[in-house]
Amino acid sequence: MSSPIAWNYYDVHLFMLTWSDSLTENWNVYANSNSQYPPLSTYLFIAFELLGRATANNIFVQVTPLTTLNWIRIIARIPLMAGFFASAHLLYRRWGWSVARYWLFTPPVLATVVLAQYHMGLGLLALFSWTSVIPLYTFWGFQFELVTVPLVLLACYSLLDEKPGRFGAYLALGAMVKIYPIILLPFGIARFGRRDMLKAIATAGVIGSAISLPFLLSSPFNYYYQLVGFQGVRFPQGLSLFHIPLLLLQYDVAAFDQIGFVKWLWQLVWLPVYAYLVLLGWQTETDEALILALGGALLSMVFLNKIGNLNYFLWFWPFALFALDRGVISWRHPTGIIMTATSYVLTMQTAAAVLDEQVLIIQELKWYDARHLVVNSFQGVVQQSMIDKLAYLNTNYGWLAQIVYSHRHTIAVVIISLHLVVLGDLLRRMVDAIQEDSSMSLQRLREWM
Repeated sequence: MSSPIAWNYYDVHLFMLTWSDSLTENWNVYANSNSQYPPLSTYLFIAFELLGRATANNIFVQVTPLTTLNWIRIIARIPLMAGFFASAHLLYRRWGWSVARYWLFTPPVLATVVLAQYHMGLGLLALFSWTSVIPLYTFWGFQFELVTVPLVLLACYSLLDEKPGRFGAYLALGAMVKIYPIILLPFGIARFGRRDMLKAIATAGVIGSAISLPFLLSSPFNYYYQLVGFQGVRFPQGLSLFHIPLLLLQYDVAAFDQIGFVKWLWQLVWLPVYAYLVLLGWQTETDEALILALGGALLSMVFLNKIGNLNYFLWFWPFALFALDRGVISWRHPTGIIMTATSYVLTMQTAAAVLDEQVLIIQELKWYDARHLVVNSFQGVVQQSMIDKLAYLNTNYGWLAQIVYSHRHTIAVVIISLHLVVLGDLLRRMVDAIQEDSSMSLQRLREWM
């Protein structure tokens, strides 16, 4: 229902839609365009976006108010929808309906599609969807985590079932969509015996190399820089601890450059935490503890990463839902994450769009008109409705938006601090549960040696 309405204008129109057009110049998008995503996600989008263009002249578009762009959104989102329902299926098959329902529970969001037409404030009812808001945010923003999550779950199940080949294969395929699953490989190395360990590494290496090699041979520098190099030099952003100094400087980029070490400091902070979680995963004696260790590793990277984007929460979300179902964490943790994430968006983006002010796109260190980004995200059948809603909000609540926008840096620091408290407590509770369930196994050490 929501697929044709909108997507993230900055990411899609100024970034991803250039990929298909660049194919006329070179088959290798990394050689003459700017992807920053691994090949499977990049070319998956290209394939379905081109399919959307090719099939846009159909009876459905002709007899409804939908435009060609609305149709393309529907087709381009097919992999994300497939990933969303595949994840729900995998959660249900392995951990039961009690976990899967948290992923799928969306009726309040659907209700707001109707109710928001009567009053914008009723749109806040979407928050009552609670745990399903995070995958929905990722879906609406058009992020590929929804494709990666089922592959991560399959890798997790393969590790639990002691299937090293499958474990390596699913991790490699996941990493070729979004890089982050690769940090789970050491858990297999630690858990498997020497022969199985080598099988997992070899399988992951062969698949990753086979997919990457054509691009490395064609344009090695561009491929490396877009996947790895750019991430090293980009500035902190979003709900990240390392974004706070930039906010306190009120986005004075020149001043922040004086403390440029903050851009890589997160690695020094995260690596010891990550190493400890891998150690705990090695020591675990039960499936539940190992699941929490895998989720804890992904959570630790989100918690201590310099990039605090909303879609990153999906990295650990299925494992957090498992922890919620098992009583390791409480309802306050997902609620806190959703509330702080939503508050951050309202503070840093919505207020600026209502006032027609500027927002800084940190990837480019360039200022954009916030209303332009929002309105153009809704190009097509509901664009005029969004223009009218922003005008209504400006007329009736512009005074409130002005207060928020004027103090947005300070407000964002408070929101991020609260957000980090929630994530930190969530990680602590998961680690405590692992420690209670695990003990050092000398027999496993002898077998590994």
